[in-house]
Amino acid sequence: MRQAGSITKKRKRWYIVYRTPAGKQKWEGGFETKGQAQVRLIEALGQMQNGSYFEPSETTFADFADQWLDNRINIGGSTWAGYRSYLKRYAKPELGTMRLRDIRHVHIQGLISRLASEKGECNRRLSANSVCKIATMLVTIFKSAVTNNLIRTNPAAELELPTVIKVKIEPPGKEDVLAILRQAPVEHQTIFLLDAVTGLRRGEILALKWKDLDWISGEVLIERAIKRVRATDGVHRYGWAIGSTKSGRERRVGIPPLALQSLETLRSAVDFPEGDQFIFTRNGTFINPAYFSKWIALPLIRKATGGRVRRFHDLRHFFASVLIENGESPKYIQDQVGHASITMTYDTYGHLFPQARQQATKKLERSIFGKNPNVRRLLEHLPKKAIPETVN
Repeated sequence: MRQAGSITKKRKRWYIVYRTPAGKQKWEGGFETKGQAQVRLIEALGQMQNGSYFEPSETTFADFADQWLDNRINIGGSTWAGYRSYLKRYAKPELGTMRLRDIRHVHIQGLISRLASEKGECNRRLSANSVCKIATMLVTIFKSAVTNNLIRTNPAAELELPTVIKVKIEPPGKEDVLAILRQAPVEHQTIFLLDAVTGLRRGEILALKWKDLDWISGEVLIERAIKRVRATDGVHRYGWAIGSTKSGRERRVGIPPLALQSLETLRSAVDFPEGDQFIFTRNGTFINPAYFSKWIALPLIRKATGGRVRRFHDLRHFFASVLIENGESPKYIQDQVGHASITMTYDTYGHLFPQARQQATKKLERSIFGKNPNVRRLLEHLPKKAIPETVN
């Protein structure tokens, strides 16, 4: 039996009406143009003819997005909190009350285009990077809806996104780092010194324990980090807990003698510095990273440098820049900073390597020719290529 349907218009929107294989009359609507409605009607009738039809879900975007986020298990607390914020501030106000089945590509592309062009809070546009993250989140949400047979196709596929322009990192200079160390109070000086000479991430350095130090080889084992996790107390959005490193792998990082001496001084001032005890503590446990940044690191760093350095993380960039300046190999730098791949190292610090290449070529010349007068005289007597006269 041939299926039939019709198209009708209500309040500036187009709707389609057809009967399902079970004989139930079905309305689908919200189309902006008659052409969009016609495409969907032909699709639905075709699905009923070939037996692939399923009844679209009545679930709204807001309900499904909340369920999708609550069921995520392979994302960190920071990513979870970011998704929650993106949904609340940008996606739900526009898509929240719409049924999943009614959302089309044009709706999502319109949202992405507006986020990329219009000014929002504080009269500022969202960065292209943030817009792309929101788009990635939407693609994943609708992909999950397809997997759960709530919709047939992913309306967030093939979105046109803004171009992300990567900002080049400008590491702090040595004078700024020395100013930070001079300003740091005695009880905090070691943590700033250690980070400047090891480049550890904030969560890694705050998770260090005395047992991680190898005093003989002058190295520290990095095998854990303090990470943001979803709170379960029903009051807070997130909390902090010990987890794996960002790359999921452990590594060993060298510590210069001066930093080892500072650590030894700190250890001598600690009562019963047991191996499993955190090196940097507050109230008997690790320091909350958010507390550390807000109340310890940022005020000190900005005051010491006159605002030229704005984050504790910039000490990590300083460390990497010094390694590059000293001519260390990219592979060694990747290992020391804990990047998951050499590509990430080049993406982050690639613009700093040209200077290192120039220094390497000068070192190469010195190692080959040095100050040998015989070599110099030989080079001076090499035949010169004739220079053609200028034709007027």
